[in-house]
Amino acid sequence: MKKIELIWRDLLNEFGVSTIKACSLDKRNDGTEIFLSESLKKAVNFDDVARDKADKLLQVQTPKSVDCLYLENGKLSLVEFKNKKRIEGREKENIKLKFHDTLVLLNYLYEFDRSDYSKIELILVKKRKEKQAIDEFERNMDLASKSSCPDWLKFIEKTYGIKISMMHQDEYSKRVG
Repeated sequence: MKKIELIWRDLLNEFGVSTIKACSLDKRNDGTEIFLSESLKKAVNFDDVARDKADKLLQVQTPKSVDCLYLENGKLSLVEFKNKKRIEGREKENIKLKFHDTLVLLNYLYEFDRSDYSKIELILVKKRKEKQAIDEFERNMDLASKSSCPDWLKFIEKTYGIKISMMHQDEYSKRVG
């Protein structure tokens, strides 16, 4: 069995099966709940992994982490859901830190080789607002290379040699079903 599949099975066994939908839940300050995906595809709540491993294994403050991890076409997909109209300033830095800390934690737990990173995709899913005009999200897409990785995440993409995708919730829904 391939290393990525072993990691997937290990995390499922230890943390249980969740769904992408459950991992996409955004609890608002006013008490409302919004799901950024309706997919019932198996997933692991990666916030739970980060909390557990930081506390029990590393005995450190919980690192930042992505919301969701699942196996898709032999690759680990790591997803951060953002229920925001615009991603700016501190939010960009927070997302970069979540992606970075997640990769560092996975490397610590599973001793990645350089080639293992090519079997990981980081995905940022952003909520689309009705009648939303072209905004910073679209302007950040590198149309020449058909990449949806914004400039502010390219350092992570190039350093680790992984693919980073940023998409609206409706595009993501088509992808995962």
